Parts: sequence; structure tokens; C-alpha cells
Amino acid sequence: SLVETLGPTSWVIDDEVPAPAPDILAAALVVEVFRHDPNNAPEWLWAAIEDDVPGGLERLGRLSHDAEVVLGLHAHRMSDWLVSAFEGRPTRCRHAVPGVADVRLPLGLRPLGVVVWQTLADAAENDEQKAQALNLLAFARSSVGETEGALEAIRESVEIRRCLAVASPARYEQDLAQSLGTLGTQLREARKFREAKDAFREGAGLARPHAAQFPGGPAARLLAAIENDLRDLDETGES
Repeated sequence: SLVETLGPTSWVIDDEVPAPAPDILAAALVVEVFRHDPNNAPEWLWAAIEDDVPGGLERLGRLSHDAEVVLGLHAHRMSDWLVSAFEGRPTRCRHAVPGVADVRLPLGLRPLGVVVWQTLADAAENDEQKAQALNLLAFARSSVGETEGALEAIRESVEIRRCLAVASPARYEQDLAQSLGTLGTQLREARKFREAKDAFREGAGLARPHAAQFPGGPAARLLAAIENDLRDLDETGES
């Protein structure tokens, strides 16, 4: 156990280890203790956060940043242990969704975001779930520099949602517009500006009727975001 590993030190109070502070000290302590048994480190991390996964991930994201970026502890990465704790485990990944749903994840959680959305895409019960997981996987892969992987994920999402929209336009056209907006974003990141404009324009065309029907709703916000991306491309003169 952690208590046995630390032994009779000032860290142990009544057979418990209080939460260390500040974060940078906690980061150093976790890495120092866990590095002696890296095979069990992923399960220890899971045990520490399973009662509140989103809250636990928020804290571990900060600790991972402090350990790897501030302290430069790269030999034993907390972010790698987190990946191992969730990889191929759909139930755990579902609990992690609120903690990785933001497309602008902190550095220490970005590899975990890739694992969560890939795992959920692979375990999806239907095409609707898979397309949404792939849409978010594209952002996650882009955040770790996997440009081609991001494009592969979002193109698959577009393909799935295009088929769904043909069968049920009223239900799935907005979803297709969302994936097309994401595709445009990833194509722009890959400097494929002409293709990005095509994706943005198609997405805007699909979102526009729904935005007109429900001003201020999700489709209207999506349309505004896509049109803003299009204006940015036009203003930069990229083609």
C-alpha cells in the first residue's frame, strides 16, 4: 500500500496520507512513489479518482502538467499512467466524458482525451454514438499533433452522419453540419484551405434552415461559428 511504501515518515498521519499541497509538491510525491511500481500505477490512479472521475481528472491534469512541464519529470509520466488506466475500458471512459469533453483540454489530459474518444468510438452501440465520438476524437488527435489521424476520424464521422441525414434529414442534418464544421477546422489546420472552405460552406448550408427556424438555438450558434470560420479564411486570403 501507499502507507507501507512511505513508511514511518511525516507524510503519514494516523495511517493516512493527507492531500499534499501545493500542486507541484503533490506532483513530485506522486511520481516519486508510483515510479517504484509503474505496473500498478494506473490502477492506483484509478482508485484515487473513481468516486469523482471528472473532479479527479481535473486535479490529475494539473499534477501531470506540473510533473512533466514544470519539473521535467519525463521518465515516469503521469499522463501515460492515466492512458493505461482508461485504454480499452469503455465503462471507465464513459465516466471520464465530463472531464475530457472540452476540446481545449490542458496539456496533461490531452493523451487521455484521445484514448477516451477512441475507446468510445470503438464501443459505440450505434452509428449516432460513433459519429459523435469520432467528431470529438478529431479534436483530441489534433491537440496532440496527430493531424492525419484527426482528419481520418472526422472524415469517418462525416461519412456516417451523411448516411444518417439521408435517411432522416430533420433529425441528423444538424449533426452533419457539426461534423462538416469540424472537418473544415481540421482541414484548415492541415493548410488545406480550399477543402476547408468547401466543408464550411456545406455545413453552413445545412445549418441555415434550422437556424432560421429556431433563432438562438444550437443550429444558430453552429451557423454563426461556421460563418465566422469562413470569414477568417476569406480575410486571410488563404485558398
